[in-house]
Formats: sequence, C-alpha cells, structure tokens
Amino acid sequence: MQFQADILGAEVIKPTQHETTALGVAMLAGLTVGVWNDREKLKTMQQIDRLYQPQMGAELRKEKLKKWHKAVERSLAWEENE
Repeated sequence: MQFQADILGAEVIKPTQHETTALGVAMLAGLTVGVWNDREKLKTMQQIDRLYQPQMGAELRKEKLKKWHKAVERSLAWEENE
C-alpha cells in the first residue's frame, strides 16, 4: 500500500474492516432508511488500521509511472500477436 500512496501521490487508508464493500452497502442502506441522517456521521465510524503517506519524490514517481505505462502497452500487444 505504500507503493500505491507513492505512485498516486496521495494518502492511502487501510481500514480495520476488511469487507469494505459490504460495509459501504450497509451504510448506504442505513442512510436510505434513516438509521443515519448524514454521511458525516458515517465518517466518524471509520476505523483506520494504517495510514500510508506518499514518500516518493516527483521525479522518481514520474519515472516509475512511465515504465508502468510502457509495460502495460507491451502487454496489450501480446494478445494481438497470437
């Protein structure tokens, strides 16, 4: 997750809850039926296991993203050559 934070240049939150998709659906359902009145209350319920801050410099990030895009480009050609 540190690499994701570095590449995105944004903080990445690792929640304590592993089933975040199911939790999100349950929270939206709760909002719909009035269990919670607003989204701000839901934000206070979030429990963070770990917070990753970007640490990679801009030049290194740019270089790694360039290589990533090149790798993706090459992988797309594999199917075309078969």
